[in-house]
Amino acid sequence: MTNDASKKILSGLETVLRRGLISARLNPKDNLALTLQKIKEGNSDALGELAPHIVDQTRSQLYAPEFFARDPKEVAKDLCGSSIFYLLNDKANGGRITHTAAYSTSNKDKKVAEAKPGTIGCYSSEGRDIIIISAHEGGKSSTVALWSINYGAEKLTMSETAEKLKLRDCTNKVIGEDAPWLLVARNPSIENIGELYVRSTGKEKGSLASYKLE
Repeated sequence: MTNDASKKILSGLETVLRRGLISARLNPKDNLALTLQKIKEGNSDALGELAPHIVDQTRSQLYAPEFFARDPKEVAKDLCGSSIFYLLNDKANGGRITHTAAYSTSNKDKKVAEAKPGTIGCYSSEGRDIIIISAHEGGKSSTVALWSINYGAEKLTMSETAEKLKLRDCTNKVIGEDAPWLLVARNPSIENIGELYVRSTGKEKGSLASYKLE
């Protein structure tokens, strides 16, 4: 095979790879972007760098801040049906997130709403703790709330969810950085999990958007 033919094949491969990554909401950047550029330029050795860089960027986007550095309505939708755990001594407490909502900033949660995406906050209402997480694009401010999770066969309320995930221990910490939380995001291109579906429930509770897994 001539060098020109090889470069043409690699360039075409790069195009296919990039389109596939973007369709999976993995916008190539940093090392992954550099590796794709090498492939596009005909460097076949860069193919060996591809897999680890995809894994590294995927890991980053599954946690914070990348997952939360988006429109809060999209974050709330993708968060519903995902799984979240509190890790302690290699043991995990948590479950499948079943109800989420996105909110604009209020005076009560302004500090969290303006914080780095993925920052955990506590919103107290009528003596009950509610988990809120900073979720916004650059220069903006908003949050998503976790209203409930399924813990095994048991459905936990918002205050029970906050207790199960040790909210008071994690307030003001960032998921994936210094908070002992693990987020396992669902595939956003598929809205069903078994027989359950992620459904929009409108703008309930004064939210921008809310979702339930039911």
